[in-house]
Amino acid sequence: MNELSIENKPLILMNAEELPSPTPRINLSTGEDVRREMARVYREARAGTLGTNEASKLFYMLGHILKAHEVIVLENRLLRLESYRNK
Repeated sequence: MNELSIENKPLILMNAEELPSPTPRINLSTGEDVRREMARVYREARAGTLGTNEASKLFYMLGHILKAHEVIVLENRLLRLESYRNK
């Protein structure tokens, strides 16, 4: 039995389109980073280089990322206050 596993079989693409290059990684590790990215999206939408539908989707996602950052910051502050109080 000389069967090839799926991992070893060649991938044949018929009528394959060339995929766009992946977007560069954007640092969104702080609230300021997210704000900066939101400003970039806004400027591109105003300039017409980014469609308003795409800009709306990005703003929605970035808004949730920003909300998560806010929750983490507040949670960490609360934990520090509680640990200080319990000393």
